[in-house]
Amino acid sequence: MKNKFFEDYGYLIIPNFLSNVADIKELSPLDDDGNKLMGSLVFERKNEYLVNDQVKDSFSRINFPKYNSLHHKIKLHLEDILGMYLLKTYTCDRFYYEGNELELHTDKDSCEISVTIQVSSDSNKPWPIFFKISDHEEIKVSLNDGDCIVYKGMEIPHWREELTDCSYHHQLFLHYVDSQGNFVHRGKF
Repeated sequence: MKNKFFEDYGYLIIPNFLSNVADIKELSPLDDDGNKLMGSLVFERKNEYLVNDQVKDSFSRINFPKYNSLHHKIKLHLEDILGMYLLKTYTCDRFYYEGNELELHTDKDSCEISVTIQVSSDSNKPWPIFFKISDHEEIKVSLNDGDCIVYKGMEIPHWREELTDCSYHHQLFLHYVDSQGNFVHRGKF
């Protein structure tokens, strides 16, 4: 049975979703000389959705091999929570730096179901993400390390205001499509 809250509102906040978030904090946001890492690393180049220049002056990795097994494990867990079968599309993790912002947008068709996991930050206060649920309702979601929000990325506009009061913020994004939906051609088995 499908998750009624997710179906009705298009999102679901899951606190402490990734209890071992420390296991994926393997990369410093700075290089050996103390400079910010910037740009994009792409580990698979077969589909057009792998180009990622959404946030200028940030650092992102597309389909970083370390996240392959996590992408699959979380898929299985989400299927139970959402009551639907999913197909994986791709992963992306990004280091945002002070001054970065994420403009209001909806996601492409390979992100029908999106998961944003808070990995780490050098601030003790969360950097909120905003969702426009309807013409009359916006929500502000603040995640702690290991928390996540699952949302209908193509349907719900979302954004982040400018990052201030910290030097970096690390997020992991896992993307899926509904195996019974219109975007099955984007999925991987």
